[in-house]
Amino acid sequence: MYSTFYIAGTALTFIFIILILQFIKLVTTETAPNPNASRIIIIDDFRNTQGWDMGGIPPVEINQFIQMIEPEKYSYIGTETISFSTNDQIKDALTYFVGGDYFDMYPFDLISGHTFTKEDVEKKNKVTVVTEDIAKESFPKGDAVGKTITIQGNEYKIVGVVASYSLLTFADGSASLWIPSCFDKFIPSYRPWFRLHIQFPDSMNENQMKKKLVNGVRAFYENKNQEIDIDENDIYTQQESKIKKYFSGYILYGVGGALVLLLLIPALNIVILSNAQSKSRAEEMAIKRAIGATRLSVFWQLLNENFILVTIGIVIGGILTIPAANIIQSFVLGNIMSDQTSLISRFDFSVLILQVLPLALLFVFLSGGIPAYLVSKKNISLSLRGGNNI
Repeated sequence: MYSTFYIAGTALTFIFIILILQFIKLVTTETAPNPNASRIIIIDDFRNTQGWDMGGIPPVEINQFIQMIEPEKYSYIGTETISFSTNDQIKDALTYFVGGDYFDMYPFDLISGHTFTKEDVEKKNKVTVVTEDIAKESFPKGDAVGKTITIQGNEYKIVGVVASYSLLTFADGSASLWIPSCFDKFIPSYRPWFRLHIQFPDSMNENQMKKKLVNGVRAFYENKNQEIDIDENDIYTQQESKIKKYFSGYILYGVGGALVLLLLIPALNIVILSNAQSKSRAEEMAIKRAIGATRLSVFWQLLNENFILVTIGIVIGGILTIPAANIIQSFVLGNIMSDQTSLISRFDFSVLILQVLPLALLFVFLSGGIPAYLVSKKNISLSLRGGNNI
């Protein structure tokens, strides 16, 4: 019974430890499909110096604006939550209408097929790319490449399926469908402009990127006899925006607080349980010492037993991490996340090796090492008489 409770408690503790570490890594590092987040700045709409909303860069003027910025790469995106139909099913999905270097800037992991290109946008080819979640939900065995879906009266051929990815990878949402920008009707948003994603060279630092962008925006609107209210301090890279978005507000304090509580409660229970078990075995250890066992051998025996139980618990916890993330997504974040997005899409083994294992060793010494030490140094005669003095 002790072993069962110990393993279950350890598994529960490390499920939440792994979730927290995965969350921190996804937000603070540049992971695929957004490996250049610290070099990409997103611009949307602007206000003039009188405070009037000026909208964004008009689609027909994007090329003119880009020539003034001279970025390494750029893409433009229209975002719409719209319905699509296929196989007599109608579903909603966050859809990106994209152009420029989008799939070069964001190298998604391909499951099958390929992404579409600038030429597809220029030639107005009716093609689309979908996530594996959409493919599995809409087609038998997820075999989507070559099939078609209908969106806003147009039929698009699926040319590629990309792996699911965490919404924490991006600062501005996670799409499930991608369509060439030329087909964007700006419905239902009724925002007749695209968000521009500007990627600067690696040789430029953040201040240089922001300064160049701000100067470019000001010059662009000055040519139209307009003054724009824009400042470098109000511009953020994607990486800065991710940290600002996810390390503040509801997700940090609400979900973060819940995870910490769920971590501390089972961890504390394990320490108490381990201490009680060690005390109950004090007489057994005293007999072993009486027939020749050393304090060190008794200590290592108890510690090794704890290590085995912790290892089993961590393995079970690791296996259950993604299902646990899906449960949290469904029951805690269900109102702010769509069914086609993932909080954590896959297990990052580097987190397990570089962070979880050291924490596991610390956990073993704290939960099992301290009680084992106290038992190993206990007076033999007092233990055999049932005494409690150390």
